[in-house]
Amino acid sequence: MTTRRILLALLCLLALATSAGASTGWYLMAPPFTNRTGEPVVDTAQPLRRWFQRGAFDSAKACTEAYEAEWRRAHSLAAPAPPATRNQVNESLCIASDDLRLGGLEGAWVLWQTFPAFTPSEPPVPMEECTTVAECRNAAMDANAGVARLKGVTKYLCLPDTVKP
Repeated sequence: MTTRRILLALLCLLALATSAGASTGWYLMAPPFTNRTGEPVVDTAQPLRRWFQRGAFDSAKACTEAYEAEWRRAHSLAAPAPPATRNQVNESLCIASDDLRLGGLEGAWVLWQTFPAFTPSEPPVPMEECTTVAECRNAAMDANAGVARLKGVTKYLCLPDTVKP
């Protein structure tokens, strides 16, 4: 009976350790472009939360392999990518999914307003920038309270500033 309990406890600890390590994924992130000079230029000065996710992976090794494959495609002698694309690939990074520089739940959030009843094909309009998801949700509740008589006409969304609806 005691051996069974010890074995069960060890299995539980092993399961917890395995799930804790598995919860961190990896993203292949590429910097955005800017057009300050009329030509696309890679902007590595932008915070990581504004970079583009090129892929999601279960391990750092898989992310690195994907980066290397993209690098080989971009620098292929048979069909090289344009210089700006090659530069973007060169500057791409593998980042752990729980890296705080990606923003997580605390970062920049945007409150978006839509009018689905009147203009369903029109894109949402950004209303307010917030620093936390809680602040954005509070702003949405305040906005909804202000248009209570128009329920169903106006809809508010809180999204990270890296997501455009």
